[in-house]
Parts: sequence; structure tokens; C-alpha cells
Amino acid sequence: MTRTLEPDAPIETFGQGARGFNIYAGTVHSATFDRIVTHADGAVGVQISEPAGKITVLRGMETFGGAGPSLVKGAIPQLSAIALSVNPAPRLKPSRSTASLRPIASKPSHSSNSVRSAVC
Repeated sequence: MTRTLEPDAPIETFGQGARGFNIYAGTVHSATFDRIVTHADGAVGVQISEPAGKITVLRGMETFGGAGPSLVKGAIPQLSAIALSVNPAPRLKPSRSTASLRPIASKPSHSSNSVRSAVC
């Protein structure tokens, strides 16, 4: 288990199916990020698949992209680009975000929206 993670700079990814931060195995007690931005189809800002403690993103997450191939458990399905994915319903400590979660679709068939605040 990783106790605390605090990168010194914003995280920005460029690449199909890229992840800004993920928890696929193990857990983290506390993670604090300045900002997470992804640029590509099938990209995910934050993917949580295991129990986690407090996850904080101070200046929000943005995802630029539409649907595209993304590696998931050895397979490559088509996934929509998304800022936050919590799957399959792992335990998270309640937290509040006042930063924005903003997916921005690159293809007209996908909606573009933002969430100004969220409670998990």
C-alpha cells in the first residue's frame, strides 16, 4: 500500500487510452494532484478500481477526446474519454471537489460538459 502520493507538477498525458492516474492493484491512503489533463481518444484522467483513501485534485481534471481503443485487463475495447472513472464501485472515502471535471469531446457525436463540483 502506498501511504501518500503528491506529485510536484500537474499531470498531462498525450496518447490513445492513456491514464493520468490509476489504482488497478493495491491502494493509496492519500493522493493530492495539482491538475490532471489527458489528450486522446479513450483516455481517462483518473481510474479507480480498488479501495482508495482520499484523492484530491486541486485545479480540476480535463479530458480532451472521444471514443477510442483503450487497454483494459488484457483486452482493447472502445471506451469514451472521461475525466473520472470509478469501477467497479470500490470503496472511497467521502470527499468534496470544488474543482471542475471537464470532458471535452473531439467528435461531434459526443457531448461536451463540465461538472463544477462533485461529492464521492
